[in-house]
Amino acid sequence: MVKYIVMLLGVIFVVLGVMGVVAWWPNFLIVLKGGGCPFLAFIGAIMAIAAVGEIRDAIARKKEESKDSQEEAEPEPAASQETTEQKEQPQEEQKEQPQEESKQE
Repeated sequence: MVKYIVMLLGVIFVVLGVMGVVAWWPNFLIVLKGGGCPFLAFIGAIMAIAAVGEIRDAIARKKEESKDSQEEAEPEPAASQETTEQKEQPQEEQKEQPQEESKQE
């Protein structure tokens, strides 16, 4: 039911809009002429902002690609990864132990 109401209102608005343009054609042309320059300025500003964003994204992508290529050229030794994991495990176990002792008391 709502779809039909929306469609009916759309048709009514189109008819009223066409009648208004025909009746007020000279005024419509003045508004159209006066609105052209602000419209172009607005569109130009949006395009400039979008272009700046694209340029920033391209620069960021190049930086990430150069980082990735440097990391692939100099891989970390596997032993250093194991040592960091071993260092982290005892610290976590130490944190858990005081909590268990407090529960026992």
